[in-house]
Amino acid sequence: FRCFEVTRGNIKDHCHPHIHFLLQIARSYFNNKGLYYMRAEEWAEEWTKCLEAEAKKAGLPFDRADYPNGRAFVKILRVQTAESVKNKNKKDYKKQYATIEDLQTEGDHVVNYILKYTAKESENSEKALVKNDQWFIEYDKQIKGIRAISFFGIYKDLIAELPPFQYNEEDIRAQIECEEANEKREKVRVYSAVWCDDHQYVLSDQTLDEALNKKRLNIVNTIKRTLKVQIENQNISLNLIINSMKNKDYKITNDAIIELNKIKARTRKTFERLEKTGEVKNLKDVYNYEFNAELINDFDHLFTESEIKQMIQQNKKAFEILDATINCPF
Repeated sequence: FRCFEVTRGNIKDHCHPHIHFLLQIARSYFNNKGLYYMRAEEWAEEWTKCLEAEAKKAGLPFDRADYPNGRAFVKILRVQTAESVKNKNKKDYKKQYATIEDLQTEGDHVVNYILKYTAKESENSEKALVKNDQWFIEYDKQIKGIRAISFFGIYKDLIAELPPFQYNEEDIRAQIECEEANEKREKVRVYSAVWCDDHQYVLSDQTLDEALNKKRLNIVNTIKRTLKVQIENQNISLNLIINSMKNKDYKITNDAIIELNKIKARTRKTFERLEKTGEVKNLKDVYNYEFNAELINDFDHLFTESEIKQMIQQNKKAFEILDATINCPF
């Protein structure tokens, strides 16, 4: 998996993007540094070619002289086990390299290093990330929509096994109270940052309750957007089922039903997250709208065409309700 971060560059008005990767490879990769083995210099050269190609595609200048040794900087480290690192100064020390099992059980220090930040602040005021200047305004525009953290391959499978983040206001309050009780810390202050017409962020003090309400609204909106996409995908599959049944292409019908039930399983988990925030009850109380159980229940092969069309209409209604209530604080 990889994590993308940006800091201000050493040259005025430049930026310094970093990308941290964790790559899992077979032990045999290192055997005699064979056919598929790549030295750091080769990784750097290939990466520089990618940057050059992207710059050309975007119509931007690219000069290898901007980089040390004419190549982008690449640093590669082999990940050691926690036990190996702990025994580093002992006489019987022997390097032991981490396996996927090690990372699952004791890999927090490795994972946390790679995910430690996506926007690093600096003690140097000249290189501070957040400042009211043109650099930060441009940074704010360009960072929008970038997926800062991405998982691939076996890591994507492993991350899918984790329970989704649940917003628990009690836990947040307990953590803040614990911090306030620590004499070494100042009393916690909460701010809201608003982008104003004169192109700057304005900070204003907030109460803890106001901040928590905003946090809850952000989480609810994220869940609703995910649910909207899943409902759209359900309707695509339902329409495909209707058309393939008409054409008597039952292979496509069966494949579409299998895919639909996978989407419904994901929808069920998302819907449960929305329920835990209390938002489903809010929607019922304010809009007098009850989500149909068929939105999340598995699809049965015995539905008729008219029943499937009715499901599509119900899904569209659910989509409209979710869309109308994004950014709506009940």
